Amino acid sequence: LCLGGIDFLFALNFATEPLWFPSCEDLNDPFEGMAYIDRSGVNPALFQQYREKFNKRHQGEKHPYLSDEELANGRFDFIRESFRNSAIFSASKAYQYDPQGDNHDHVLGSMALWGHYADGLRGYCIEYNFHKIVQSLQTHNGDRSLNIGTSDVAYSSEMLPVLSIKTYVEDYLSGDTERTFYELQTAFATKFEDVWSCEQEARIFAPKKGEYKINPECIKAVYLGEKMPDWKKQSIKACLEAKGLDICLREVCIDTSGKQYQLRITDYPKNELPTLPMTA
Repeated sequence: LCLGGIDFLFALNFATEPLWFPSCEDLNDPFEGMAYIDRSGVNPALFQQYREKFNKRHQGEKHPYLSDEELANGRFDFIRESFRNSAIFSASKAYQYDPQGDNHDHVLGSMALWGHYADGLRGYCIEYNFHKIVQSLQTHNGDRSLNIGTSDVAYSSEMLPVLSIKTYVEDYLSGDTERTFYELQTAFATKFEDVWSCEQEARIFAPKKGEYKINPECIKAVYLGEKMPDWKKQSIKACLEAKGLDICLREVCIDTSGKQYQLRITDYPKNELPTLPMTA
């Protein structure tokens, strides 16, 4: 689920817009990608083996002025920064809940998310089929070998994730980098629970920031905030109908029928199109 504000141009091109993948540096959490770097536990012999294998792989990069330990640490820091330059598409999870149920903790009923990301019910929420997006990214961007990764975000109220130099060195020597990659991805998919857990986030990782095309059939439903102007709602409705897309269109409203703070989801009415606003 992706929430956002909306402008007229977006309304006219709705469902054909590519997905935008910002870099880690562009995201709004100042702790994004941070981790505790554990540089302990590696004996000199292991660092020496690392240099020997590094020299065989990179015969043009001897780095004679660096100690064995400095070489390993420097290469690890380079890999970590390279990972920071990758791109991240963020969405909130809906696949483990029933959007029409009574679960008020569901992200579609989150007043915080509708307030922060959808301009106080003046914006929208798009529900995607997560697995179809991953498949579509590899078939609609001219590169079937596009390196795409996915991860649910974990929420922690205690410590930062840990990146271990010992794990990196051992993985480098064995040729199997799975543990190092897992630690790096964990660092970029862990957030502080007290602030961010309401988002219930899932992430897709891509090689570099930019626009990525997807098949519009990845979209399952569109949820319109009740405070969005009617002509914008109808523009989106008309766009979906004109493109023949089988996408559910719903409206999210403040529920005034009871005593609780909660939102209500209804199907968007199939009425006639109103006249679009005219400008002088």
